[in-house]
Amino acid sequence: MVSKFCAHATKWAMTNGKNWPVQRLMTCLTKALKLLSQLHTATRLYHMARPVVFIPRRADKLARTAKLVAERGLEPIPFPLIDYTPLPVKVTDVDGIVVTSSAALRSLPQTNLPLYCVGKVTADEAQKLGFIVALTGQGNAAELAENIALKLNPQTLLHPTSADVENTWYAALTAKGFNIKAAMAYEKAYPQELPAEVVCCLTENKVSFTLVFSARSAQALLKLCKAHQLAETTLGEVIAISDKVAAEFNKNNKQLKVRVAKHPQLQEMLNVLEQTPF
Repeated sequence: MVSKFCAHATKWAMTNGKNWPVQRLMTCLTKALKLLSQLHTATRLYHMARPVVFIPRRADKLARTAKLVAERGLEPIPFPLIDYTPLPVKVTDVDGIVVTSSAALRSLPQTNLPLYCVGKVTADEAQKLGFIVALTGQGNAAELAENIALKLNPQTLLHPTSADVENTWYAALTAKGFNIKAAMAYEKAYPQELPAEVVCCLTENKVSFTLVFSARSAQALLKLCKAHQLAETTLGEVIAISDKVAAEFNKNNKQLKVRVAKHPQLQEMLNVLEQTPF
């Protein structure tokens, strides 16, 4: 930035400063450079002073999450932890579709069948894509299953999912006479290493908080820490989206501070951040 300023200032001086005394021109340039340098230093110190929040999350969610974190006066470090590859899903001989991850929406063909979405974010994305949302949960698949069982007659429901997702909530519906058809809607891929700048921040204990959005993400993150020989405590204070996620961190490390969102939603995780004294 400073070098660009010098180049523009020199060009301006050559074209507009011909009638200026050389000493006066140099004095003005020196003062301007000093002010610019002070501004640059102040900006760096400002960013260094803000608490750092590590955000390992699926790539398509990172930008929005980082923006929301930055709006709260924090310094986000986004890291694409999960890469999704959509798989085509056939929608036949079913009465409705249960969507527990917005990643599944990209695999669904356009249909007039009702969608039962796990949370508001998933429901909003579904509506933007032209789907009909008949029911929206609070962000928890088990709670959504209970609502479906209360509000619908037994029927056949499609659940687009992935191979590594635990779907224990099926039992609540099958016990009521529902038939759940699982379909592989996407594959997940996780990175084998962390970027050098992330490793540096963790090694130097610059990270104050880490947001974790799923149990599988927690497992992948802990695996990456182990690969880089990083102590789990370098993650700072972990803010987990649910008790299930928190359990992954509490298994082997009692020194790691883990806080859980009141409800499994991003906004609730941000509320935890806002309530934490820096």
